[in-house]
Amino acid sequence: MTLAKTWLRLSVKYPVSYAEAFLDLTRGLWYIGDVSHMQNYWVPSDGYMSFSSQSNLPAFPVGYRTLVPAFRIFFEKAFRDNGYLSVPIIKYLFAIGTQTWIVLIGLLYAIYRKKRVPTALFSFALCVLLPLFLLPCALNRYSLPLFFLNPLCILSLRCQQ
Repeated sequence: MTLAKTWLRLSVKYPVSYAEAFLDLTRGLWYIGDVSHMQNYWVPSDGYMSFSSQSNLPAFPVGYRTLVPAFRIFFEKAFRDNGYLSVPIIKYLFAIGTQTWIVLIGLLYAIYRKKRVPTALFSFALCVLLPLFLLPCALNRYSLPLFFLNPLCILSLRCQQ
C-alpha cells in the first residue's frame, strides 16, 4: 500500500512529468506514425525479436520446409524485415494507432447515429483497448484483438439499428 501512496503523492507533486511519461509510454497506441516498437526491440540476427529460418546452430537443429517457398520469402521480407513500412497505405493500416483511432471515432459515430449494435461492438473494442494503456510498450501482438475486431465493428455500422 505504501507504493501506491508514494506513487499518488508523487503524481500530485509532479503532474507534468507523469503526463509526459504516460504519453511517451503509450505513444504507439495513439500516434499513427510511431515505429518505436521496431527501434526499441529490434535485435539483429538471433535476438529476442528476430527469427531466422536459416539458423544452423548445432544445439538447436530446426528445419523448415514449405510447400510455397515464394510465399515464405515474401512473408519474411514484408513482415520480419519490416518491408511493409515502405508502402504508405499498408504502413498505416498495420499501425496500432490507426486501430485506436478507428475504435474512438467509430464509437463516437455509432453513438451520434444512435446505432445500438455498432455502439456495443465499439464499446467492447474500447474495453479491449483500455488495458493496453497500462502496458510499458505498444507492440502489434498486444493489439491483435483490435485488428480482428475493427473490421467487424466497421461492418456493423451498416446495420439498420
